[in-house]
Amino acid sequence: MAECAVCGKALASRGRGRPSTYCSRACQARAYRGRKAGEPGAAVAGEVAKPRIGVRERLLDTAEDVLLGEGVGHLTLERVAAVAGVSKGGLLHYFPNKLALVRAMIDRLVEQMAIPVDAEPGAAARAFLIGSVEPPQDRRPERVAAALLAAATLDPTLLQPLREWYETFQRRLEGDGIDPVRATVVRLAADGWFLSRLFGLAPLSEPLAGQVRDHLIEMTRRAPRSG
Repeated sequence: MAECAVCGKALASRGRGRPSTYCSRACQARAYRGRKAGEPGAAVAGEVAKPRIGVRERLLDTAEDVLLGEGVGHLTLERVAAVAGVSKGGLLHYFPNKLALVRAMIDRLVEQMAIPVDAEPGAAARAFLIGSVEPPQDRRPERVAAALLAAATLDPTLLQPLREWYETFQRRLEGDGIDPVRATVVRLAADGWFLSRLFGLAPLSEPLAGQVRDHLIEMTRRAPRSG
């Protein structure tokens, strides 16, 4: 069975077409950052060898492990350094304080939210909807997002990268080639669905979820923008 080029997890079969290279957007984004930074061993499509993850990425991975395994109260620079096996001074080289560390964790989640560019009307709204409502193979990014949202209640400025991403994406939706009201309704519905799924709030049955999803997708295909 094929494995993810970054983490080595088994990849689910996609049937026909080009096989997957990564198990999740998280691994795809990590490979991209590694190539951009010129890290030795960074994964590229088709490579079998796994990449060597840079120190900064390893520290962020460790911070996520601590957050998920021990809770936000244990997410300290000292704990992350100890679990990662580096000195606190080594960690401070990359993250001078806890705020910088948490911001970097949120920045990385935002990077994973990239929406492919497609000229077809409504494409951005559809991509956002599908990415928000369909459970991914790798649930780790969602669990990290939930934990970081809890952390952000203590310091709302941590959400600034996410606010900036949404402001940019909203402008893109309004120019998505369909009625901007419809596009925005789909975005807001997808956001609510994502949070409902994330926190287990009245999960939808499979038939109903499919019907709601199809209805929202249909909203991205009808009533092209006038003018």
